[in-house]
Amino acid sequence: MKKAAQLLMGLDIKSPKLQEQVKGYGLEDEDVNNQMAVLVSMFVQATKGNVRAAEFIRDTMGENPETLYKMEELKQRKREFEYQKQKDREQAGGTENDALKAWAEKVKSMREGGDSG
Repeated sequence: MKKAAQLLMGLDIKSPKLQEQVKGYGLEDEDVNNQMAVLVSMFVQATKGNVRAAEFIRDTMGENPETLYKMEELKQRKREFEYQKQKDREQAGGTENDALKAWAEKVKSMREGGDSG
């Protein structure tokens, strides 16, 4: 289904009237296809006050605030993870293997009742 949609959107516009309308935005002939026709149509609707069309254009441009927030949050989590990993390595003597051994020893001592945290 995804491939079919991509194929359809990449085809030339069949309607001469729609083709001229899209070209009226100053686009080059190679950029005039069904995908551009949909974007122009949504743009026109957005300029008439259609909020959903405006959101569609914004999201298509990659500027959805929720998505941008989630991407930034993911980057922050990755930085925190890398920081914690480095900190654990340093505390365990330097190598990732040493950190794993230290963790295993801590778990073992906790199971034996020697350390609660």
